Amino acid sequence: MRASIQPANAYTHPLDMAATSGERRTAWRRLCGFLALGIGLTLIALFVIKHVLKVQVDLDALSMRVLLVAQALQAVVMVVVPTAVLLRAGREPATCFGWGRSHRLRQLGIGVAVGAGMMILLLAILALLGVFSLGSPLLSARDALVHGLGYAAVFALTAIAEEGFLRGYALVQLSRAISFWPAAAVTSVVFAALHLTHATETPMAIVQAGMVGLVLAYSFRRSGGLWFACGFHAAWDFVQTYLAGVADSGMSASDVLMHSSFHGPAWLTGGSAGPEGSAIALPLTVLAGVVTHLVLKPRDA
Repeated sequence: MRASIQPANAYTHPLDMAATSGERRTAWRRLCGFLALGIGLTLIALFVIKHVLKVQVDLDALSMRVLLVAQALQAVVMVVVPTAVLLRAGREPATCFGWGRSHRLRQLGIGVAVGAGMMILLLAILALLGVFSLGSPLLSARDALVHGLGYAAVFALTAIAEEGFLRGYALVQLSRAISFWPAAAVTSVVFAALHLTHATETPMAIVQAGMVGLVLAYSFRRSGGLWFACGFHAAWDFVQTYLAGVADSGMSASDVLMHSSFHGPAWLTGGSAGPEGSAIALPLTVLAGVVTHLVLKPRDA
């Protein structure tokens, strides 16, 4: 009987890599190292900002400049540095952790379209139900363009930080240790739990965040990259925060295009959490998962 030979250029999905018991132990060690480095650098940065530089930030109305600096710092200390260090230590390429160059622009574009489309659809449904009113533009054309570009950069950095931390290196190593779907569930629960740090979050919004986490983890499983997840995440936040000017995970920003308003029961409008805390957001998240499955080609070659 002839043994089958795998082609030299055969593609192995990062989240499907078979692991021996020794490789699983290695995955756990590297995961712990990644988390320790990312969390440690974040705590150091927060200490320096608060106690050395003595910077005070108004969380009720964050300016675009403050958000830009904060998200850039977060991306560097939570993702860029830890990932670079662990990649060098493990001698693995970035392509194994979702940052491959193949089809990145296509996946990013699809992610932006789906993320923006889902938030626009959510707001449109709430408007049709009579509980949401779109505001009028508050900025001049020049300011709208400048601030729009600024907020686009802010939410691009937010997506890189959050997706890179939870659904990049960490998801791959955890998948190697316990397989993909349990790993996706764990990282999604952590993603939802991080929203508990916002005092104005609601239980519905936290559940929805966990569901979105599963969808974005699946997008990595489906496509072999994080580009769709980053595009979806950034566009969802951009439409909600800048274009509509409403709360995003319970937090509002200043210098936005318009300030829209809600007028109805909190379970329908999302209450203090913003529209992503609406009961309507839950079935739309399921729809986003279906769309993700349909628009992303499986990465098997």
